[in-house]
Amino acid sequence: MKKKQILFLFIVLLTSGLYGQTEPTDKLATPETRNLYLNLQRSAKKGILLGHQDDLYRGRGWENVPGRSDFKELIGEYPAILGSDLGKIELGGDKNVSWQQFSIQTSHIEQFYRQGGINTIAWHMNNPVDPTQGMKSTQDSTIYYLFSDPKLVERYHTWMDAAADYLLSLKGDNGEPIPVLLRLFHEHTGNWFWWGKSHCTPEEYIKMWRYTVDYLRNTRQVHNLLTVYCTDVFDTPEEYLERYPGDAYVDVLGFDLYDKEHWHPQGTYVERGKKMVKILQDINKDKKKVMALAETGFNKIPVDNWWAGSVMPVLKNSGFSYAIIWSIGVNNYFSPYKGHPSAPDFRKFSKKKWLLFESDTRKLNMYQSAK
Repeated sequence: MKKKQILFLFIVLLTSGLYGQTEPTDKLATPETRNLYLNLQRSAKKGILLGHQDDLYRGRGWENVPGRSDFKELIGEYPAILGSDLGKIELGGDKNVSWQQFSIQTSHIEQFYRQGGINTIAWHMNNPVDPTQGMKSTQDSTIYYLFSDPKLVERYHTWMDAAADYLLSLKGDNGEPIPVLLRLFHEHTGNWFWWGKSHCTPEEYIKMWRYTVDYLRNTRQVHNLLTVYCTDVFDTPEEYLERYPGDAYVDVLGFDLYDKEHWHPQGTYVERGKKMVKILQDINKDKKKVMALAETGFNKIPVDNWWAGSVMPVLKNSGFSYAIIWSIGVNNYFSPYKGHPSAPDFRKFSKKKWLLFESDTRKLNMYQSAK
């Protein structure tokens, strides 16, 4: 064996011990996607990348204003991660589930990548058995009926084709596919989506996940994806892993956690959050994957010190690579903006050295191989 080969193997073994899984589960992942995965593990040693859903698309009282961001206006920084959505692309519409035009979303994703930021995309998919029903269809056995009917499977292929076409259309300045953290069938430990725990068996959920990932990777050759497994609340390792599709299908272990008014002043968010973090840390001792808080927020943020008082204790020393704050909707909002009573607390929270923003992702060169 040549000296260069021996040196390469030594480096691989060394980094495996330090950073765990050093390659994406997709063995044909693009160079930028491979580099992003390793750098997400390395950046977790420095701190947590703080993201924001829909950050460039809309904020409190505005929508699609070039360069505008509630984060930027409040703390002088863009978030490290921009959250977007594929929901409704399966129906052939021009707008996603968050009322954002796909063409405008594309331009924002490409701009954010150009700036050095990271993109994550969820897929709030309509019911594939009855497309007139949205993501919150509570029809039981959807996955069972889907795979029991070849015509329905063929229709699902067209849905995945639409998603694949979109994901492959996201390009950098040199024509490279933009890496995406793709979050599939999330919050499945709850019951509000058609893929939730009371609407399908663990075996059906796993089959749906694997079938979707295999189709995107192997049939459509989409190799710019890192897959995110994301539960809602859970109480045990067994509950978290009950519907886990397997190490070969998951790059990121995550969960969503929202605060609720009746959880205050008991501190339930912090208590549950710390418990879930500990369970995930224990699980990841074996799996050694990237970890994340994939969604969090408190509707209208009625507690002025919520960021430093509740979010910070959950995130600190969690080992998360990133955390995403949810967005602003028509009648609700989960993220801070200039003038909100919690804004001073968020500014204080954002100054923690272990919270990282887009300026940090630029410095870390997340899409380049570490020297």
